Amino acid sequence: MDESTSKKNGLVYSDGGKCVVGIDSSSFDFTGTVPYGAERIEEEAFSCCSIRNINLPESVDYVGANLFCNSTELEFVHLPANLHELSPFMFCGCSSLTKVEMPMEVDDFTEGLFAACSSLKEIPFCNGVKTLPEGVFDGCTALETLVIPDSVTKICSGAISGCTSLKTIVLPKNLKELEDKWISDCPALVHIRISDENADFKTDEECQVLYKKNSGGNETVLLRIENKDEGSIPSLKEGEDENPSIITYEDSEDDSNEDVEIILNDKEKVGVPVENMENEVDNKESASSEDSSAMDARLAEILGQNKMYDEGDFSIMDIPEATEEEIENSKLEGKGEDVKTEPVIKISVPTEPSGSMEDRLKEIMGQEENVEGFSIFDIPVASDAELEANKLIEGEEAEKVEADPETLGDEAVEMPVQETEVSADKNFMQNLMFETGKVEQQNTGVHRDTPNMLFVFAENVVETDLGKKFSNRLIKCCQRLAQIHGYTVIYFLNQVRMDNDKFVSQLSDFMKDKNVVIACEGGNLLDLSAETKLMADTIGVSLQKEDIEKETQLAADATVPVLKLIIQDNLTD
Repeated sequence: MDESTSKKNGLVYSDGGKCVVGIDSSSFDFTGTVPYGAERIEEEAFSCCSIRNINLPESVDYVGANLFCNSTELEFVHLPANLHELSPFMFCGCSSLTKVEMPMEVDDFTEGLFAACSSLKEIPFCNGVKTLPEGVFDGCTALETLVIPDSVTKICSGAISGCTSLKTIVLPKNLKELEDKWISDCPALVHIRISDENADFKTDEECQVLYKKNSGGNETVLLRIENKDEGSIPSLKEGEDENPSIITYEDSEDDSNEDVEIILNDKEKVGVPVENMENEVDNKESASSEDSSAMDARLAEILGQNKMYDEGDFSIMDIPEATEEEIENSKLEGKGEDVKTEPVIKISVPTEPSGSMEDRLKEIMGQEENVEGFSIFDIPVASDAELEANKLIEGEEAEKVEADPETLGDEAVEMPVQETEVSADKNFMQNLMFETGKVEQQNTGVHRDTPNMLFVFAENVVETDLGKKFSNRLIKCCQRLAQIHGYTVIYFLNQVRMDNDKFVSQLSDFMKDKNVVIACEGGNLLDLSAETKLMADTIGVSLQKEDIEKETQLAADATVPVLKLIIQDNLTD
């Protein structure tokens, strides 16, 4: 060791301990904090080190070039307030660096200061910065937004290069000089802005073109963002200046009455009139005491599942609360609130119901006394013997129940067995409705053996005098998709809560084999909100350009098994 150097605290010193030369490789004492008293840090003193956090004391007022260069594990650095001059390539190659506590004021930024700091998402600007020199932000691939302070008057060639995630640049109000190639290799750039008060430069209203102002009122184009449409999302609106439309709209009367052939399976096809997609469907037959399917249809009507909601929204708040007497009467004997639905015996014995329950059911269904069709008198009341026989079967092996005539006596009837399974999908659907700010359900008029649902996740809704509504153009688009693919029902959802990890996991599993559409605000992949990206990832909608183009083509293919589509909804009615 040279006589002019000494070792202490895991560091190598010179000049009587006032200058730090480097880290003592033979010691493990240095933890990242340089003790107070050192006034200078020599060049490359902490280059290629494995320390994650380094703190320089307030006594330091000078640092050498390449001070932390290529320290790939370095994450945090504290610089002292007395340090006003930064060194060239000071943090170059610090690929893990995420935060730097800078002095309040420095003389200027230096060449290559943050070059290849690929984890740095925000530049720690200081007072006094007037120039952005060559390579100062070269390779800052995590940088998405760069707001340059108004103190900067010059940006040199190559200052901003290889920032592959950079989307927005805000130029300073006092900018006077832009050198050639001041920005390059920033493929994600979509917006560039500058204050109207700047005397030398301006941008267009769309923030896509940067101009140099010349004398006499002439303008020279310095930068034009050409890649805006490379990741365009199919739009709901047609027009030369819009993104490609996902659906071709035909608004003539002749087209509105044409049949659309929908393939339901390999054996059958059905023609669904377009007009059925825009009118209420009410073709159910009156329920009878011996027809449980008709009863299900009536219950669907009560819940608004056979209607297209052009106005207003169905809400569970529309159903009045049950009285204590009704709750008591509705309890299953011996089961209380822990009843699990298992195969049960269905018994049909006509009799007269009680008046109070009749009135209550009418209130729930919104029926008047003289309403024709289904009546609560069609619902039989079981005898005591029938109630006894109708108890839920316990055990997983109970698959079939046969009625014992001796048990039922003279009222013995044939009791068909119906297995009722508690569907996990049905349970999750209930959770989904409760976790969603606004939901609308539309029956398409398509009839098939099993439901074929389309889920539409809309980022925004239209504000009207009657409240929030899904845009007419979005509704129309999804109705066309339903015609093509044979969807029996469409669910429109807005403001789905995504802050519950368990719910998000369940949503992801539920949507794996479901047809989904995301209607987002942005017309470009680079403009998508964080919420839309999270939703797309959760429900299985790819945001890769090639996949979006493929799904757009599949939107017109009736044979595609599952549709995963993203479209731009500009909320135009």
